[in-house]
Amino acid sequence: MLWRRRLTRRVALQRGAALAALARAHPSLFAQRGPAAASRQQEVDPPGWEAVSARLQAAVDGGEVDGAGLVAVSATQTLYLRAFGRYGVDSVDLIASATKQPSACTLMALVDDGAVALDDPVARYLPEFAGAKAAITLRQCLSHTSGLPSMAPELSDDTITLAEAVRRYARLPLVAAPGTRFVYGGVSYSVAGRVAEVVSGMDWEALFAQRIAGPLGMATFDYGATPNPRIGGGAACSLLDYAPFLRMHLNGGTGTGQQVLSAGAVAEMQRSQLPPGVTTDGVAVKREFGYGLGWWFDALDTAGNPTQFSDPGLFGAVPWLDPGRGYGAFLLVRRMLRDGVRIYDDLLPLVQAAVAAG
Repeated sequence: MLWRRRLTRRVALQRGAALAALARAHPSLFAQRGPAAASRQQEVDPPGWEAVSARLQAAVDGGEVDGAGLVAVSATQTLYLRAFGRYGVDSVDLIASATKQPSACTLMALVDDGAVALDDPVARYLPEFAGAKAAITLRQCLSHTSGLPSMAPELSDDTITLAEAVRRYARLPLVAAPGTRFVYGGVSYSVAGRVAEVVSGMDWEALFAQRIAGPLGMATFDYGATPNPRIGGGAACSLLDYAPFLRMHLNGGTGTGQQVLSAGAVAEMQRSQLPPGVTTDGVAVKREFGYGLGWWFDALDTAGNPTQFSDPGLFGAVPWLDPGRGYGAFLLVRRMLRDGVRIYDDLLPLVQAAVAAG
């Protein structure tokens, strides 16, 4: 189909630009990649998960990826934790758009504080957004309905600050009127990130560390050494970082004994944020049924309510959450999105079966 060919071409161009910028922000992750060093954490490989391990091992042995890892958690424990090929369970790698859900949570922490509201116009905090752009809200930025373009060169420019990048985005023409079209990308998330900086009086990395990474013990999750962090796609992390983040969602916002987000904030992110008549059709590489705040909807119940959520990244990382079955999981690979999605598609029924078997 024509839209699929165009999407594939656009993804390839975005991947090249993103890799160039991320190589500068995370230089250690682009050094020659060899076997994994000894991991500091014991793997968790219980009976009943053999088919999951076999598929991950096959992905490495068959050359689909040179490293693969998976962690699965319930609200109270780690169900599975293994790594294959060049990865150890504490290996850190780029996660691209799988950054969006942790970034959205940072904004929701400020919403919980009452410092900002989802329906506030971003122009209240960023006066450079004027004219038609004055109508853009924070909710629209986090749900890709702001009307701002998907991408811009400034996303990959680490010679400028996030503040300067966002000032330049304010001069870009809209691709649609705010609230009328789903345009997935990174520009709107950077605008939301800049709002968070203005409201909090902190730079993005410090704010994320204070509100999300610190409370959850996400020790290696970071946005890279750049004054212009890629809020919607520039982070790197390990399996061990994403596990407590998923567990926080399963516990209604509570993580490591403290309330990181309110239960209402967690629920709001899992609620459809698309205006009537706006769909995600023709945008996602894998089949999706809508979008919340940082979450794609992978499955719906008979009433049309989302039951499974994911946040896949351009380089193949795929975190997903299934509250009904009581688990969340994170697949870490680095190749192409289609490679990660193919492995995810194969793993999904295997993980569901292992979780059901208990």
